[in-house]
This record gives sequence, structure tokens and C-alpha cells, in this order.
Amino acid sequence: MPDWIRWQIEGIVALQALQPPWALPLWQAITWLGEEQAFLLILAGLLWGYRKREALYAAAALLLGAYLTFVLKDLFAAPRPFQIAPDRVQVWRPGGEALGYGLTSGHALNTTAMWGTLAGRSAADPLSSSRFSSSCSSASPASSWGCISHTMWWPAGLSERLWR
Repeated sequence: MPDWIRWQIEGIVALQALQPPWALPLWQAITWLGEEQAFLLILAGLLWGYRKREALYAAAALLLGAYLTFVLKDLFAAPRPFQIAPDRVQVWRPGGEALGYGLTSGHALNTTAMWGTLAGRSAADPLSSSRFSSSCSSASPASSWGCISHTMWWPAGLSERLWR
């Protein structure tokens, strides 16, 4: 096992050891914000309850993010941490293990694309609420941390894949 994989496994194991029992449901709920079902509910709410233009921008960003996720996952072909070290890395995802490659995280990229677009659109609009913009920009890091704590995301090794 290369050193860059070894230190990533060690980091994930250390992060999992720090998790208190009450945190798991919290991270599962936050990670749910990166699931397709959550995006459908959020986009429907934006479409009918906020502004159609922002909902369409968010949907376009989400589709572009999903496409980019598929392309990058196939390009890097990085296995998930629990596939490399199943005896050391725990899978905390309800319903079992995720399928496919680990890098890039679809949860992190798609939430960043959608919420980042909404934050940018609402910050550019002087009539929009600054609270909405700050909640959009904070949703993406929270979902990313949820992915790391669930070990669905392979946090590094990008340079190794690029320079093969």
C-alpha cells in the first residue's frame, strides 16, 4: 500500500475514533442534504416557494456538478477507503456500502454546486436576505464533513492520480 493511501486510512480511522455516539445521526442527517431526494425536495421548494430563476440556476448547477462528478470519478478511479482497508475503516452509511469510486465526492461537489450557486445568486441580489446567503455557504462544508465522517469520500491522492 503506498504511503499516501496509508496516511489517509490513518486519518480516517483517527476521525472515526473521535466521533461521539450522538454525532452519527447528526452527520447522517447533514449528509442527507447531498442525496438526490433532498435535492428534489429543495429544488421543488425553491421553484414554488422562492424564485423560479434561482431554482433553474440551482438545477443547472446541480446537473453540471453531477456530470462533473461522473467524469472525475471515472478519470481518477480511486477506490473508497473501506474497499482498501475493510478491517480498519468502518462503514457508517445506513443501508450498507456505497458503490462506485470514492474520488470525487458527489455529495460534496453537488452540494457545493447547488448551494454555492444559490449563495452567489442571492448575494448578487440586493433584495435577497443575507441570512439565506450565509446558510447556503455553510451547507456545503457541513455536507462535506458528513461525507468524510461516513468515509464515503477519499480526501487526497489527487496528485498521485494526475501524475501517473
